[in-house]
Amino acid sequence: MTEKSHSGVQSKSTNAVTKESVDQLQILHICSVQQESKKFKLWYVRLQLGSKYVKFKFDTGAECNTLTEDDYKKLSPQPQLLPAKVALKPYMSERLIYPIGKIKVSAFEYYVVSAWDRVDNLLSLDSCEELGLIKRTDKLSVIPDHEDLFTCSLYSSEAESNTETDGDFRCY
Repeated sequence: MTEKSHSGVQSKSTNAVTKESVDQLQILHICSVQQESKKFKLWYVRLQLGSKYVKFKFDTGAECNTLTEDDYKKLSPQPQLLPAKVALKPYMSERLIYPIGKIKVSAFEYYVVSAWDRVDNLLSLDSCEELGLIKRTDKLSVIPDHEDLFTCSLYSSEAESNTETDGDFRCY
């Protein structure tokens, strides 16, 4: 049963969040909310959770994985919904999203969010890396005929030098 508290927070009665308890929650950032973009090509993957395949959007700015309540209800067998002592904070938004719970499937945790929150199924940077979906290469490839767009050197935070050392690329 869905309840609404005096602060306007929607939650499940088994995992109700009150204004007094918000200060005790860990805030996890997510970067993507439900939106389709014709300007950017979004990356998706279908993962098997139990006997069902679920479509997830890569969110390399997210600190956690999310799963919609609708997709959670379709899982078979359905994992136990555990209390979620976190709030999710979308990029460039002041609102907080309070998951109705969390589940663990294989080695991954997913925060289950209500359809009212308008959040997609998201895979965090850590999960994408762990699954081998993305890989940090520590290389910068310049697009042919566009070499003039960046002047880059390898930067080491330990010393202000352009020597060949492990470090970050600094473009200016």
